Amino acid sequence: MDDLPQPTSQNGAPRHASLQVLAGDLAFHDLPSRCDLRVSLRERGVRPAPPGPFAEVLRRLGRRHEDAHLASLEPVVNLSDGTIAQRAQWTRDEVEKGTPVVYRGVLSCLTELAGLRCAVIAEPGFLVRGSLDYVVRETTVATLRERPAYDQACLRLQLEGWLFKQVFGHAPESLELLAGDGQTVRIDGDRITEIAHSGDGCSISQASASMMSGVVVGHTTGEALEMIEHFRKVMHRELPADEDVLGDAVALEGVNKYPVRIKCALLSWMALKDGLVTRIVDQKEVR
Repeated sequence: MDDLPQPTSQNGAPRHASLQVLAGDLAFHDLPSRCDLRVSLRERGVRPAPPGPFAEVLRRLGRRHEDAHLASLEPVVNLSDGTIAQRAQWTRDEVEKGTPVVYRGVLSCLTELAGLRCAVIAEPGFLVRGSLDYVVRETTVATLRERPAYDQACLRLQLEGWLFKQVFGHAPESLELLAGDGQTVRIDGDRITEIAHSGDGCSISQASASMMSGVVVGHTTGEALEMIEHFRKVMHRELPADEDVLGDAVALEGVNKYPVRIKCALLSWMALKDGLVTRIVDQKEVR
């Protein structure tokens, strides 16, 4: 614990943590399967079994996904080397200077959990300066359809957003997750503020994803699900397209004349539906 940044109390005395929680513990607890003892056993020095071939492949793919995104950003300050305490201080310094991109910084604070003074620590992949403030961004090879890996990436991102607020006194501009299918999902309460996509596919699938992104932004989760269901029914010729509901996406109505292309048009809409439904279920389970 000596390596942890130790904030001081109002009288200047150091406040020491008796417990350390890492953002990565969220995934370590649930993956590859839920285990209430896994984190505790690790803290006691019990070594986990080495990762299998499939886990190793996922690790390499995740690293490649992150490296590709890193290469697309510039200029970048890389804070991946150094002690936790050093990197936490450097992160604060770089954010206060307004550095465009901070890679692998550290956010940490002291809080109380179950009556214990606890140091909560996260290493956000990217802190990217936005139009108003910093965006906290993570990458994951998981897609909107893949649980629980996608869910855990979202939880980790939300914890990083909470830590950002504790460290800097205000919330980040947004929380963004760059998923394995190329979609960038912005998490912001119940309203979809931004959704983006990238990737290869036929012209219909790409046009549909682009139109969907423009239609759902600004709407709540419930409203977006209603739009998705309306579009699904249009594709299966269950009802005519309503421009008031679908906006520019009404132009895709003609696709329903070609059964083999319907799945192409529905692909991105169904992926978004799965992600939104997953989030609703998780929120209910938390409550």
